[in-house]
Amino acid sequence: MSELLKEMGQRILERRKQLNMTQETLANLTHLTSQTISYAEMGQKAMRPETMLKICEALGISADSVSYTHLTLP
Repeated sequence: MSELLKEMGQRILERRKQLNMTQETLANLTHLTSQTISYAEMGQKAMRPETMLKICEALGISADSVSYTHLTLP
């Protein structure tokens, strides 16, 4: 499971950087803490479904593109 979390976190990180967005900006857009964003990107903790959806919506990507390793980001 931890490898999957790390891969998901990497996809979130890559997309955030593609958008030239800081963790703080993403946290503000999602009404989450910067620490939550950091944990998600590092794959340290499993995200609640609603947290993942908020992050994906703010990044303009689907939850599937984060969850499944065979899909690519836009």
